[in-house]
Amino acid sequence: MQKSRTIKTSKIKETPLFKFFLQKIDREFSSKSIVIVWVSGWVDSMVLSFFLYHFFLQKWYPLQNLIFVHLNHNVRKDSFDEAKKIQKWFSSCNLEYFIRENVSKEKENDLRNRRYETFNYLMKKHKAKVIFLWHHFDD
Repeated sequence: MQKSRTIKTSKIKETPLFKFFLQKIDREFSSKSIVIVWVSGWVDSMVLSFFLYHFFLQKWYPLQNLIFVHLNHNVRKDSFDEAKKIQKWFSSCNLEYFIRENVSKEKENDLRNRRYETFNYLMKKHKAKVIFLWHHFDD
């Protein structure tokens, strides 16, 4: 059995990557900015979420203006287990969770269009000007 390692967040916040991230986004936001973060549950979106969360904490920005979103397309067998983990990990945050029913016959392009529709809906609902997502280039 492999031992799990715990990384202290204070050490991550001291890394050059985190400092570079803070420096780049610092001039883009204010305490009134409403930011939506698309969370897939994969490592890339989790790192992005972590960075943005700690950026908000460090700047004393209201955490209710940082909105994490997960969309469960309900296509893969593991989708519900992943969604449960995301709900647990983000339980103390502002998380909106969407589940799509009856999508088993939809193609990748249909799912992509549903994501875009959800992006637009959320941007209007929250009057947000920024949405962060970390996905592959052709999506």
